[in-house]
Amino acid sequence: MDRKERWILFLLATLNFTHILDFMIMMPLGNFLMPHFNISPSYFSTIVAAYPITAFFSSIVSAFYVDRFDRKKVLLLAYAGFLLGTLCCGIAPDAWFLMLARILTGLFGGLIGAQILSIIADVFPYEKRGRAMGSIFMAFAAASVFGVPFSLYLAGLFSWHAPFFFIVGLGVLVMPMIYRFLPSMTHHLLPGETRVPVLTILGAIIHNKSQLNALLLSGMLMFGHFLLIPFINPFMEFNKGFTKNQTPLVPILLITNMPDWPLYATLGVFGFWFAASTSRNIPVQAMISTVVIPSERGRFMSFNSSFQQLFTGMASLVSGMMVSKAADGRILHYERVGYLSALVVAGCIYLGYRLAKKQGLQ
Repeated sequence: MDRKERWILFLLATLNFTHILDFMIMMPLGNFLMPHFNISPSYFSTIVAAYPITAFFSSIVSAFYVDRFDRKKVLLLAYAGFLLGTLCCGIAPDAWFLMLARILTGLFGGLIGAQILSIIADVFPYEKRGRAMGSIFMAFAAASVFGVPFSLYLAGLFSWHAPFFFIVGLGVLVMPMIYRFLPSMTHHLLPGETRVPVLTILGAIIHNKSQLNALLLSGMLMFGHFLLIPFINPFMEFNKGFTKNQTPLVPILLITNMPDWPLYATLGVFGFWFAASTSRNIPVQAMISTVVIPSERGRFMSFNSSFQQLFTGMASLVSGMMVSKAADGRILHYERVGYLSALVVAGCIYLGYRLAKKQGLQ
């Protein structure tokens, strides 16, 4: 890659980092937000779900229209709206305002992922595209490994407002550089460029059993994983007695039925669980990429990302309906969430086996 391509890739990856971090940070903030706003686990999970569900519908609906415009302008508009929504989250005076702010953030955030993938496809030739996509997807790992713990550290050091202000501050630095250094993306608007109607794409997916199975597998894997996430921090603090300074450091059934172990044992369990959860997604996404031909892979993976958002939001809602909060703040019935998560993940093994067999991967 030349210097210009690397610079564009760095800016897009940084933008994607803020985008992913905003989504991920809401879940572990539960032990700050539930007592601050005096809300139930069910209401908190609804606030968490507001972003991914709104982003799903936003990305699906926008697919019918965004190809009519310069991709750079769409990305800047979406990012500006996203940062505005994140700022509103940071200044939310009550739970209703926070809910509306998450809806606003998801409305614009749903546009960002698809635009980044489309820009990568436009800027980078086929032989460089895989490496470029890999760099963009590293933003997820960076948000998980660095972004979330650092944001929780800021929340513990200052207040729950701080992580949102951190994301907005970083975005304010990135946005003018995107405006200056990212070229206009209008190649898809040139005469002679053919665009496949979105309804045609959706129809092809619906009538393809392998692609439907792949979307179901991807969605259910996210569903099983994110069932646990919204209440991990509240459970560790209110039930197990760890402090807000310790929870940023920390197998499904063991987490939700964890005895009163010391911090070092708890860290070992969580380290193993997060490593296993992240690792299993790599072969799954590799299998999913085989159900479409290379020329259609970008579109399909965009739809795959949208469905992951939908199932993530559904997981938060279901998790919130299964747990409750005791008078002293403890999270009740969290073990039931673990049982359901384990069942869903076991079902994913079957779905993965079917998909691999159908694609001739075993």
